[in-house]
Amino acid sequence: MKKHIGNLLGGLALVAGLVTSNAAQAGFSTTEVQLHYGDGYRMGSNANFATNFDEDTQRATITLEHFSTNDIGEIYYHLHSSNFGLTFDEGSLINGLDMGIGLNQGTDVSIGLAGPRLGLNIPGFNFFTLAVYAYNNFDDPFN
Repeated sequence: MKKHIGNLLGGLALVAGLVTSNAAQAGFSTTEVQLHYGDGYRMGSNANFATNFDEDTQRATITLEHFSTNDIGEIYYHLHSSNFGLTFDEGSLINGLDMGIGLNQGTDVSIGLAGPRLGLNIPGFNFFTLAVYAYNNFDDPFN
């Protein structure tokens, strides 16, 4: 448990540093970090469905909320193939297929993006993805 708390505190410090470094560019910024801890949960890897969740576990959850206003912004969302029941064999080269959309917003440019992202099992990498996006300039300063 002490190891998990140490990792948790290190992660919080990293997140706090990243969030506060961008605050200078923002017109307004607020950030909130919460740590929730509890026990008696019957879910996740300890769930024994055959015996009606007969094992309890402890869980720690971190929530990070950040809001800022500024002249630029970038957001991406990916919908994973597992949401639709498409799964890949554990030893296969492909481990996932996502559909992504994104928006890049600048002071005088707005670009929308959409396309697929392929997750690959490459030895030596925790994750490796290849994505191809089509984009459209909604507001192009160069016409």
